[in-house]
Amino acid sequence: MIDENTLIISNLDEIGTTLKNVRLDQGKTRQDVVDGCNISLNTIGLVENNKVKPSLPTLHEWVKVLGYKSVCIRFHYESGDTND
Repeated sequence: MIDENTLIISNLDEIGTTLKNVRLDQGKTRQDVVDGCNISLNTIGLVENNKVKPSLPTLHEWVKVLGYKSVCIRFHYESGDTND
C-alpha cells in the first residue's frame, strides 16, 4: 500500500538524486545513512551521484533511515515499436 510512509522513486536512473534530496531536506548527513545502513561513506557518494544503484536490501535500510517504512520504484517502459 502506498501512503505517506512510502518513499516514491519515479525515475530509477536518478534514484541517488532522490535519496540525496530527501536526506538533505530532512537535515540528515551521509554519516547518518552510513550508521543506519552499515555501508561505506564512499558508497553513499556513488549512489547519491547516480554512479551505482543500491541493492534492494540496502535501499530498504536506507529509506528506513530516512523515516519511511517502504519504497515504491515506478518504472516507465517504451517499447520503441512505431507500429502501434
